[in-house]
Amino acid sequence: MPELYPANADILLVEQDGPMRQNIRDILRQNGFDRVRDFDSLSGAGGSIQIDVPDLLFIDAKLGLGPTQKFVSNIRRHELGTNPFVPIIATLWTPEAETINGLVDAGVDDLAIKPISLAQLMDRIDLIVNNRKPFVVTAEFIGPDRRTGERVDAEAIEIPQIPVPTTLAMKARGEDIDPYTLQKSIAQTMDEINNQRLLRIAYQIGFSAKLIGESGDMPNKIKERRGHAARLVKFVDEMSSRVRGTGYETLLDICNATRDLAEALHKEPRLLDERQVIMLKSLSDALVMSLDPSKDTGTFATEIASMVKRFAHRARFDAALAAAE
Repeated sequence: MPELYPANADILLVEQDGPMRQNIRDILRQNGFDRVRDFDSLSGAGGSIQIDVPDLLFIDAKLGLGPTQKFVSNIRRHELGTNPFVPIIATLWTPEAETINGLVDAGVDDLAIKPISLAQLMDRIDLIVNNRKPFVVTAEFIGPDRRTGERVDAEAIEIPQIPVPTTLAMKARGEDIDPYTLQKSIAQTMDEINNQRLLRIAYQIGFSAKLIGESGDMPNKIKERRGHAARLVKFVDEMSSRVRGTGYETLLDICNATRDLAEALHKEPRLLDERQVIMLKSLSDALVMSLDPSKDTGTFATEIASMVKRFAHRARFDAALAAAE
């Protein structure tokens, strides 16, 4: 790796504090980054990204956790700019759990704690250039894989890791970047991500359907059933919107039938009977089999059962934690 980064690497810096913005800009320029665009607001940065996507984005968490999360999430969902895989480093003064979790869930690559030193900043950049994490996709997340072995996740099935094009690393290696080839690579990777997203949503539909089927008739369980039904409607609606205009548009009939059942249970959760349980399972099986023909119903059932087991484990853990407080 050269001592200085190539001058053609384009950096976008969004930092509310003027002196801090100047400090980061100076560090970047000392290390070869001559093209640094800086803004003190998300609105200005958003307009800039629409015109020219950077090779690296720094974003200030102090601009508001909600707006910052939405900004990052819009990039990752390919709703802002032309490259959803731009590396993103969030900067913050205090490493509070809520802020960190929110930023990670939105899809940032890394975090840098202020005040930022030269060594800290360049370590983050070197990590992205030399060892960037591949992306993973769930029903509600697109971004670098930051999972740990200890994490308890309702969607704890095997999730493929997807390498993504990183223009900052390409430029650091001295590669020529052809815009057409880059956009083709981005489009192919997004196709893979979108297909994975549909499959993850189908798993969440099956997960919610199984939770509905296993709920009892006690008053508190009926309330839970209504919540699972609402969640089921949410995921069915997202799948319906995502399959329109794709090769999976034939799944709309299954989505509509699933939604009708879920909506009826949400309105009157006491009306659950065995026929509805069987129908929900059959419909969720059909969604997964259509999206991944290599799956068989037995494997899918085992994976869903594992998700439910982990969900129950996490619910017990959260309840115990709440009781301890």
